[in-house]
Amino acid sequence: MNEHQLRNIVQKVSVFARVTPEHKFRIVDTLKSAGHIVAVTGDGVNDSPALKRADIGIAMGLRGTDVARESADLILTDDNFASIVAGIEEGRTVFENIRRFLIYIFAHLTPEVIPFSLYALFGIPVPLTALQILAIDLGTETLPALALGTEKPDPGIMKRPPRRPTEGLVNIHVITRGYLYLGLLSTIVVLGGFFGILLRGGWSWGEILEPDPMIFQNPLHMKAMTMAFAAIAVMQIANAFACRTEIKSAVSIGLTSNRLLISGIIFELVFIIMLINIPFLSNIFNLVPLGITEWTYLIFSMLAIFAIEEARKMYRRKRYTV
Repeated sequence: MNEHQLRNIVQKVSVFARVTPEHKFRIVDTLKSAGHIVAVTGDGVNDSPALKRADIGIAMGLRGTDVARESADLILTDDNFASIVAGIEEGRTVFENIRRFLIYIFAHLTPEVIPFSLYALFGIPVPLTALQILAIDLGTETLPALALGTEKPDPGIMKRPPRRPTEGLVNIHVITRGYLYLGLLSTIVVLGGFFGILLRGGWSWGEILEPDPMIFQNPLHMKAMTMAFAAIAVMQIANAFACRTEIKSAVSIGLTSNRLLISGIIFELVFIIMLINIPFLSNIFNLVPLGITEWTYLIFSMLAIFAIEEARKMYRRKRYTV
């Protein structure tokens, strides 16, 4: 067969018998030239050209020859083809978990950056201090972020088409979902709580609450900063559950199935309550206790973010079903 004939036949025929090493190589090369991602398994010397030419060559570890193993990209130590499927599933899970981690981190940069941008551009009171940001980034954020890296595979992960080889970890979806979607939702809650405290306390736009911007003594300002600090921390909880799955409902996979995440959230809540309510710590971080009204706002906002995300996932599930 010439190349044109082989290209037409190779995509229709499932089995080729009594092939030579040259035939195997041509079949692989033709499939690749047609735009396919090709994996080849083999154990003998005659398989080595095809193993080398394939996108991924898979050699048998038990009965495979040294030449085949040297030519391959991957070696099956148990010679079980089911291990290939398990490996792909594990690889997809690791890839998705890293993306969950990145989306979760990106989602909390927006509510930290935008309030400071408003402070720099429009002269509003300082929304957060450097110590408070460190407490968020190093104290409340770390454990839930790490816990997202231990999520189990999504149901149906093996039914998805493979991603493009050129697609990296950070793509437009990760950026928009992290920075713009979850990030902006969190920012609305943070700014709503921050300005709500200020306006209820009688603050007017342009009013200076602290004569020295490095010394925080105004009770109204400190309460507003505490609200912003607590809002970011509480939004981290909502975003952690939002990032667990892309399409499936968080309820369907079990709200408490990731025990490390639950432990991280419990630590986060205890940590922020200690910083806000223990005088020694609150004096260091310029925080003050919040009342029932403020905590009600935070809890309601967290549930609202969770509900919005579940509604989005439901819409996408229906869209894929149709």
